[in-house]
Amino acid sequence: MGTGALFYVSLRVEATRLNKRAGLLAILVALILALGKFIIGLMSGSAAVLASALDSAFDLAVSSVNFVAIAASARPPDHEHRYGHGKAEALAGFTQALVIMAGAGFLIYRAVERFQQPAALNLLNETLYVMSLSFVLTGLLVWYQHRVSRKTGSIAVSADLLHYASDLFSSVLVIGGLLVYRYTNLLAADLISAIIVAIIIIYSSIKILHKSVNILIDRDQSDRYRSALKEIIDSNKQIIGYHDLRSRTSGHTDFVEIHLEMPKDLVLEQAHQLAEKVIHDLRDRFENLDIVIHCDPVETVSAHRHRLLDEEAPKFY
Repeated sequence: MGTGALFYVSLRVEATRLNKRAGLLAILVALILALGKFIIGLMSGSAAVLASALDSAFDLAVSSVNFVAIAASARPPDHEHRYGHGKAEALAGFTQALVIMAGAGFLIYRAVERFQQPAALNLLNETLYVMSLSFVLTGLLVWYQHRVSRKTGSIAVSADLLHYASDLFSSVLVIGGLLVYRYTNLLAADLISAIIVAIIIIYSSIKILHKSVNILIDRDQSDRYRSALKEIIDSNKQIIGYHDLRSRTSGHTDFVEIHLEMPKDLVLEQAHQLAEKVIHDLRDRFENLDIVIHCDPVETVSAHRHRLLDEEAPKFY
């Protein structure tokens, strides 16, 4: 292995180490915040703090899945899982989103119930301390994740970063509601903050649910590759065209299938080299692709017309 290859491998190892460290730090912070908020939320009776605790539990679940995804991304397919294990992440995300949506709905129900039967909050100062600490810890985590994502380009770390950045807004809402209650004794401020945070949780859960379902049902991803594929084919005069392009996602890998139309008089080795060139050019533009190409022989009818010598007509243009 040459010096350049060794340097590239060392960069990959270092990137994986940084990504795993960022993932473990996110799990640790989310665990501390979820436990602290649940305890102080139950003791104080603050619906907003309990909603924020649920949000931290959601963070813990998502960060745990992201960490598993980072660790599992290096695992090759095995005898029983020829396409890898990527859909386990989507299945976990689907289950988590449903559970957390149900929990957020229950929090809204409890907040509305407390509107009808108001009760004073306890341990207000301690609650404000916990939420302020939550804001500081989340801010430090976002700062560290931003540094790691810029170094490694990890999609999982970047997604976690965006999620925790939105949590900073939730913390501000909760702290604001508690301060309004402290100076006005208006319990509605805490309850309204709880409902807003719960709605934010439901919105985040719906996005994860939608993404997970699309992966589980193999929603086609071809549109992201169509323009690049056309440019690659147009730059190679020996390739006449393509049809039956389709793609699906599993974990962090997109599986792409393409039928390339080539002159019928090309020998097998030439057709193979052309297909390999298309695969190489696509992988230069997009990461984590598993590409399968089928070569179709074409009889040229005129300069602008050709006829496929393949039994199936194009279906996935």
